Amino acid sequence: KMRTYSFITEFKDNTYLGCYPGENHYQAFRMWMGDFISQPYVSNMQRKKIVEDSQDKDLDPSLLTNVECIWCWWINPWRKSLLVNFLETLNWDNEDSAYTYTFVVLFEGGTYITQHKGVSFDDSCRLWIEDFIGTPYLNDAQKKDLLSGFVRYDRSLIEENCNFKILRLPICDKQLKLYIAKTKIGNTAKCCGNSQ
Repeated sequence: KMRTYSFITEFKDNTYLGCYPGENHYQAFRMWMGDFISQPYVSNMQRKKIVEDSQDKDLDPSLLTNVECIWCWWINPWRKSLLVNFLETLNWDNEDSAYTYTFVVLFEGGTYITQHKGVSFDDSCRLWIEDFIGTPYLNDAQKKDLLSGFVRYDRSLIEENCNFKILRLPICDKQLKLYIAKTKIGNTAKCCGNSQ
């Protein structure tokens, strides 16, 4: 059965989103790879290095800990960091599968991922803001500004792309990018698409 995997790629100070089908995460990763290296912002030298590294079994995508069914792949081709986080996503109207809300935050060069299951979308957002404000990644002024901006944020401004709901929240003189997905959950074997 084909699944849908959504990718957040950070490369050369830009963020790229993509959705790829696959019977498992590795097949989707290969589809992402073929598409990514064909893009004009990837040089021939970078393309060659990316392909070489993707064939190194020691550099296979890693299943992240403390979250369910999210993989990460990072290399540094020609001193340009390439970071890919991807997950099996569901359409927002899908109620047939067990799911969690996954929050991927891009802020000041860091990527922070959390999940909440068993709650509504609005409650999940409230839990995320409480969690993120409680982290050491923000100073006091940024915490106050983020909380204020999130409370005032017009939900009609939420964009949707590649099964992500996307919020851009200003924090002091910076911008936080928040990607929210409805993510398939289950045991690791099922998430990976392996047979039992």
